[in-house]
Amino acid sequence: MFVLDGMQSVTSQNFIGIKNWMQSFIPRLNLQDGKIRFGLDRYTGTVVTDIELGESQNLPQINNVISSLPFTTQSTKTTLSITSTINNNFNSVGSRFPASRRLVVVVTDGLAQETMSDVNTLVQLAQTNKVEIISVAVGPFANLATLGVITGDPTFGNIFQARTFNLNSISTPLFNKLFNP
Repeated sequence: MFVLDGMQSVTSQNFIGIKNWMQSFIPRLNLQDGKIRFGLDRYTGTVVTDIELGESQNLPQINNVISSLPFTTQSTKTTLSITSTINNNFNSVGSRFPASRRLVVVVTDGLAQETMSDVNTLVQLAQTNKVEIISVAVGPFANLATLGVITGDPTFGNIFQARTFNLNSISTPLFNKLFNP
């Protein structure tokens, strides 16, 4: 599942760059082979599921959804979004993939409005449900300490930072992490 932060600190031009990066990165996942299921949640004040997990493996359709994502500028809660993703995509009654590797890639500026209680609750939920969280931290001000706790990796091995919004620089390391855990 990809989870996209509404990111108050991101300009509309940088948001377009993030969407373009997603459209260039997702084909590398080889969705058509049927081994990987894609889904997309986005969050600002609320969480919206734009593509249900496994709903579409059709690249043109996925790209169309990504192209149409609106730029918003609200404050966000990363923990709320990932919690929603776990509960509504991985653990819903209709979850079609209960035994699969559960992976959330959250694309965020890392400036969410979190409390440590929120973070600790999310970490426990992720561990209980065997969900691995990887963060793509965009922009120069990402709160890496909080993201390190959220990803469950204080050594920052699950955080890929693109300080200048040049996400192409993290594509290969992220791909390697996804396929060589």
